[in-house]
Amino acid sequence: MVRGQSKLATKVYPWHDLAWDLALADGIAPASIDSRFEEYSKISTHLLRDILEGKVPVRKPNGNPLHGDPKLFKIRGPDTPHLTVDEGNAWLKKNRYLQVWAPDDSKKTKETQVDNKAELASTGPANNWRHRVQAEAYKYWLTLRASGSNPSVYSICDHMAQWCRDNNIKGDKGQDPRAGTIRNTVLNAKSWTPPQHSPEKAQKYIAQTAQIKNSNSEA
Repeated sequence: MVRGQSKLATKVYPWHDLAWDLALADGIAPASIDSRFEEYSKISTHLLRDILEGKVPVRKPNGNPLHGDPKLFKIRGPDTPHLTVDEGNAWLKKNRYLQVWAPDDSKKTKETQVDNKAELASTGPANNWRHRVQAEAYKYWLTLRASGSNPSVYSICDHMAQWCRDNNIKGDKGQDPRAGTIRNTVLNAKSWTPPQHSPEKAQKYIAQTAQIKNSNSEA
């Protein structure tokens, strides 16, 4: 090894590889995702929710810890949060999933033939539009709490439906998600947990987020 170079001791994988690899191990053909993928989509959504809420320590692609506000993490692309296999399996065990994550790199490369597995996985039932709505709903909820309001899932769904239209966020079949759909399938109790911040903590969170964004823009 050339002096000065560092070698990654433990291999890391993008967070979305966990559910994808479990699906591959179960024999689901990547080119024809069907209803059997729903179970793994739920796992993917659960894992992402925990990452965005700061419940799962994650890493950069080089294996170093990924710090900062989890809500600002990029959920796709080369800078997405990464995990080691041991960390992924610890999360599965903690959340009472019976599956064991054992990535098969050769199988993934041979069968998927895609550069971005997250893009193909987005055709599954719990696809990326749901993740984006959940992340935006989290921020919007905190904005309301910081102003002294006491939001509910029901009260924010019309706003989230409008946000989807304004940002060209489409649902599973390419449609504009309606407030009822968002309420019942995206922000329902099984899929999403709203922040529990007091107004004071919400104000502090928003101030910290603004500071981080300003620092990043000046860097």
